Amino acid sequence: MTITVGLDYNNPLNLRQVPPPVGPWFGSIGKGHVNGQAVFPAGEGGLIACFCCACRNLYRLQHLPLSGNRAETLAAIAAVYAPTSDPNAHNEPAVYAHFLSGKLGVSVSAPIWFFRKDGSILDLDKLRTVFRAQCEFENFAGYQPIPSCLDSGIALYLRRLGQGTYVLAP
Repeated sequence: MTITVGLDYNNPLNLRQVPPPVGPWFGSIGKGHVNGQAVFPAGEGGLIACFCCACRNLYRLQHLPLSGNRAETLAAIAAVYAPTSDPNAHNEPAVYAHFLSGKLGVSVSAPIWFFRKDGSILDLDKLRTVFRAQCEFENFAGYQPIPSCLDSGIALYLRRLGQGTYVLAP
């Protein structure tokens, strides 16, 4: 099995550790030495926390972007996740967007929504599919996250949302 930086950090989505108000990511234990990715604890608990954070991150990109521009298409999402301006990576957002498009069966320029304004999930299957596709793209062909960790991370996001832990909208 290939070990990538993301897998070494138990962060198959390669979420960067970010400062408040967005970060640090719930459940993360630090910032890695390569490209500043968040490090999550080893084992399934770390993966669950990673997917919980990924839900919140994707929600914020679509409904509360820091830049003011909502990521309403796969092209816009890929441009945020893999910016060409990143000096530590050789990102190609168009390639990323087309990869996601092929997995989801949606045009890179078509509007796509994963969450409602209140933070609830619009289409669980699409959300699972986009996270699986991102994990594969970020790591290696054929890589898939542990299904129970993916679902448990989504469930944890929803529990935290219901408890008011995540304040999503003003």
